[in-house]
Amino acid sequence: MVLQVTPDNRWAELCTGYVTCIFDGAASGFRLDVSGPKPFCALISPDIDISIQNEKSLVWKDHQGIHFALSFEHIEGCHDVWAKLRQLKELTPESQAAAFWRDQHWATEAMIPWGDFLTALKRQAKGPIEEMSPFISHIMFYPDMETRSVVTLSDFVKFLAWFGPVQECANELASIIHEEWFHWFISREQSIQMLQGRPAGTFLIRFSSQQGCFALSYADRLPDSQQIVVQHTLISRAPRIGRPVLVMSKVGGGVLEYPTLKVLVEAERAKLLQPCPREIN
Repeated sequence: MVLQVTPDNRWAELCTGYVTCIFDGAASGFRLDVSGPKPFCALISPDIDISIQNEKSLVWKDHQGIHFALSFEHIEGCHDVWAKLRQLKELTPESQAAAFWRDQHWATEAMIPWGDFLTALKRQAKGPIEEMSPFISHIMFYPDMETRSVVTLSDFVKFLAWFGPVQECANELASIIHEEWFHWFISREQSIQMLQGRPAGTFLIRFSSQQGCFALSYADRLPDSQQIVVQHTLISRAPRIGRPVLVMSKVGGGVLEYPTLKVLVEAERAKLLQPCPREIN
């Protein structure tokens, strides 16, 4: 049974039927479908706060601020859906960072010395942690990295938003930092300056001002014209069961998904012909 809070603050029944919970990769969330005479569908994304109540009900508020409840006949059905939704929650950078903090028994610690943090990260993450440590600190502490010697939970959330999950963060970072097309924390304006006057197909990828996202900037020739302009495309990271994927909008609508930035660059070689030489950042 699906219920909704009415404007006069009462629970009203919307529909009843059979419940299915399926992961929707395009929307990066679980889709709750209730079949019946009056079908119901809701997308539960990682940023929606959902809770279990009375063992047989799930309660949440959608992005429009409307409260819903999904009541089950059997406890087992409720807990099965709840387990799937919890799995999605655990994929977020916030949940991963919090779990790492708990594993180190740092729950009451606001700031962790850099050396202690790095030692703990080596125990959980694969790959070249020591080699990547200067780059990890650069990303977490930017722009005031030279004045920081301690790590906060929010610092680690920031890093994982770009390079999580924890176990693969060093390998994810190592896969791109030496690529000529990766330009770190340059701004949109700086990318335009660097690409102006360069041939069509010259490109770079940088950190977006939106945490957890990258930006692709490239010189593009306008159709039926000799004019070359600088275009920008946002590349976001979307949670998936297993590992995140990179999502980029495509011309004409829809999205394209890639497992890594390197795969994205290779797949888009028709328009990404040569990397823009980078400055040391």
